[in-house]
Amino acid sequence: MTKKHTRSSRSSTELSPMTAKKFMNDELVLEITQPIIENPELRQQLISLFLSSTAATTANHMDDSSEEQKVKNDVDWSGLIVTKAGEIGTLLASTVENIFSERIDNLEERLDLVENELKGARRYSRSFNIRIYGMGDTPKETPLQTKAKVDNFFSTQFGLTFQHGIEFCHRLQSSIPNKPCPIIARLYSRLERQQILSSLGKIKGKNLGITAFDDLTVNSLAIFKRERTRLKDDDTKRVIPRQGKIFIQNEDDRSVLK
Repeated sequence: MTKKHTRSSRSSTELSPMTAKKFMNDELVLEITQPIIENPELRQQLISLFLSSTAATTANHMDDSSEEQKVKNDVDWSGLIVTKAGEIGTLLASTVENIFSERIDNLEERLDLVENELKGARRYSRSFNIRIYGMGDTPKETPLQTKAKVDNFFSTQFGLTFQHGIEFCHRLQSSIPNKPCPIIARLYSRLERQQILSSLGKIKGKNLGITAFDDLTVNSLAIFKRERTRLKDDDTKRVIPRQGKIFIQNEDDRSVLK
């Protein structure tokens, strides 16, 4: 059943919503109608459903001639069902479609909710992290050595002394040849992490080649790169990551959430 639904959805992706719905309904009608036409046992089951309980009780006491008439009536029923198969299929398809549509809508709503919760959980987890670019590395540098470099940088350049400090940090692979590998650092406190980001202005103009950013999710990072490329030649706007979200800052300092 799942494969059929998938096929129907894929076939209607390029159609308008109304046309797609009609296409899926027509396909469902055909899938219901075809077995009725081709399967005598199914028709017999439908006949049994149509016969009232009273008629079924009377049939148990029929004589031979009545039994012959019953067979003839069953043949007539079978022919009638074949004739009305399209109408039966349409009626059943409409009912089944409404049930499926409601269930699919509910599943999509639940999926959206789960996806939003997952995005929120990922964003919250990364809200303790910070990425540092441009800090020189040494061969076979250990995470402890990296952490010592970062602590020293925050102390000497920002004048920051932390109560909780860095939980751990390590190097990431660099995608740019001959450039220091980036560092990801996770702090115990989000407040101390924000103090670091707020202190970046202190090294502006020193040409240290070192900067720090939010640790963005894959989706947010893609948005950040896309918008930065799009606005590369626009001096009136700049792209800013804040709290795991992406903002475009206009020249009048109003930020627009992306």
